Amino acid sequence: MPLIVQGRRLIPWGRVFAIALVSGGIASGALRDARDHGAAGDGRTKDTGAVQAAINACEPGDTLVFRAGVFLCGALELQGEVTYRIEPSATILGSRDIADYPKHRPAYANYTRDPIARSLLYAFNQTNITLTGGGVIDGHGGAAEPGAEGNGGEDKRVSGTRFYQCRNLKVAGITLRNFNLWGNIIDHCDTVLFDHAVIDNGIPNAHNQDGVDIQDSVNVLFQDCYIRGIDDALCLKSWSASGISNVVARNCTLVSPVHNAFKIGTYTVGPIQDIVLSNCTLICPGVTTEARLGTAVAIEAVDGSDINGVTVTDCRIRNHGTPFFIRLGNRDANRTGKTGSIQNVLFARNRLEGASPADDLGCMFTGLPGRKIKNVVVRDMEICKWGGSSRSPEPAGVPEKEADYPECGMFGILPAYGFFVRHAEKVTFENLRIGWAHADSRPWLATLDAEVVTNHCGELGQLPNRSDLVCFVEAETATNLPPSEMAKNVSASGGGFVSCGGSVTNAPLQYPFTLTETTDVDLMVRLRHPGPGGGSAFRYRMDDAAWRAQPAYRLDEWTWTRLHADARHFLKGGSFPGLRPGRHVLSILGGDSNTELDVIRVSGQEGAIHP
Repeated sequence: MPLIVQGRRLIPWGRVFAIALVSGGIASGALRDARDHGAAGDGRTKDTGAVQAAINACEPGDTLVFRAGVFLCGALELQGEVTYRIEPSATILGSRDIADYPKHRPAYANYTRDPIARSLLYAFNQTNITLTGGGVIDGHGGAAEPGAEGNGGEDKRVSGTRFYQCRNLKVAGITLRNFNLWGNIIDHCDTVLFDHAVIDNGIPNAHNQDGVDIQDSVNVLFQDCYIRGIDDALCLKSWSASGISNVVARNCTLVSPVHNAFKIGTYTVGPIQDIVLSNCTLICPGVTTEARLGTAVAIEAVDGSDINGVTVTDCRIRNHGTPFFIRLGNRDANRTGKTGSIQNVLFARNRLEGASPADDLGCMFTGLPGRKIKNVVVRDMEICKWGGSSRSPEPAGVPEKEADYPECGMFGILPAYGFFVRHAEKVTFENLRIGWAHADSRPWLATLDAEVVTNHCGELGQLPNRSDLVCFVEAETATNLPPSEMAKNVSASGGGFVSCGGSVTNAPLQYPFTLTETTDVDLMVRLRHPGPGGGSAFRYRMDDAAWRAQPAYRLDEWTWTRLHADARHFLKGGSFPGLRPGRHVLSILGGDSNTELDVIRVSGQEGAIHP
């Protein structure tokens, strides 16, 4: 059954199913090997020319296979009508030399505003490209010109994949990771399928590291994918009048440590319609100051776009900073003079777990004076907000900021701990149970210049925060465990940190905790690793399980990271799924490089966790 908001059919599900049937290469020709033209695959020899020659030699219907090895490459240009099979034992590893990535942009209108011009894989105006096989495409930490980390340096860094004006694109069962810019770009494409793909993108100290960016494309389906971006995880943008339509993400995990798990914006010029998130897990850890600028679902139209038809249903939102944000603004980046619109938005049956300390702002749904958002429905949910504010601003005192860059924290503390609705008509809250984890003096709902209906909504006061974050070690609590050493650093929490060895023979640091219910457990650590990449920063395990290695990418400042040995593990639902009630012990052992540990946190999806 199609979903309905205010009588409007939101998504043509038949077309979505068609994507899965027609997308991908025809794979009926020869089987070719990536080493056919001299590629070494030894991880040291630059194989760019040899691999490109193998690509160029492919005929329509061929399959190019990357077998066991590490293929060190700069920019590669893919041909259409070809399947690229990267086997589980193979990795395409990006060169760290920026000279290996010449700039090239597609030659079509309205792209000149986008500064991104370098990538590891590139395709323009191609049909039937398939990337598959279970292997890895690794950015190697990202090549960059000096001083390119901040905003404005995007043309001096390297993204992962860029597909422009392509049709029938399929990415299935592979891992793309470790780029220092947008991980994957889908621009002016038609019929795209990402299926059981892992996208784990983000290198410390660089801006604009989204997982996936969909721009002015149609008929796009993400299913059973894990997508992480240090900036936004999955982001939809429109730079031109063509716009975006029929984009679906289902059964996916979307993770953003500091910004948005799912975002429509910021560039929003053309129409955006028929967008669906279904049965996804949206994780916004909210452990940094920047998390106050991020949300689980952000819907923004600030450059003239008409957004019509967005549904977010049956999703799990964990450790949210702000769960929902709707913003109609008037930045007018393309100087068209047009003010956009937002209408027909549905949030239903979503499960919110574990509010974050960053979530003391409230959710904002706002249009502009004389230009209202319309037909927004929020229903069938229990919502636990963080709360904790003793301030209650007047609705009329919240600034408009109609031309400002849109972020959920842009208005500061709002007049409601739940929802503040302004310049809106036909907004409905139905069957909501809402409360806070920490006492809050504000009402759950505040309005200004808005037509709002509430049906069967109840304010519950204090609710259990069902995904408690517990700090195991904050420097001093582990200093008595050999071989750890205590050191001081004013930028560390409490001014101190634990040095985690440099020898795998050292005794481990151990942190016991208790679960009261069966739960999936995720772990995060705030660490500083000043050495070069490669090797293991440390090893860790839960109880008596096998040791896992934490990769040692260069970190020049204290940075939160998720503990993992293989990003594909997250498709199973957590770092340690299904831990039973009772006592457990997390152990951390020195790796082959010195690592400084500041804070370790554990997050349980369901059960209460106690130290």
